[in-house]
Amino acid sequence: LPEATVLIGQSALPKERHLFAFAIYEGYLFVHGGKSNGYQWDLWRLHLDRLEWSEIKVAHGAVAVYGHTAVAFDKYMYLFGGYDNHGFFQRSILLQFSLPAPPPAAPAQ
Repeated sequence: LPEATVLIGQSALPKERHLFAFAIYEGYLFVHGGKSNGYQWDLWRLHLDRLEWSEIKVAHGAVAVYGHTAVAFDKYMYLFGGYDNHGFFQRSILLQFSLPAPPPAAPAQ
């Protein structure tokens, strides 16, 4: 299974895109793939309370797809279907990514 690592950067933002897949899990919005002057294969997460983006580096198994769907469940994100960079429908693609654990909550003040 592809492993994911968070690359934290204050100025890091995902490229603008359309036809991407997203899922919400444990206070984060996860965004994968899509199209934007090319085909995207990257995976990002947005902290919904702080509105901070982090790119998630996928070790292997990522594919450039658009028009696909996603669901997050039990520490995993599943991607299904969509189109590849040649415009072929990928009904046989089912990817599973282990999602990084959320960082510990800040202490109450």
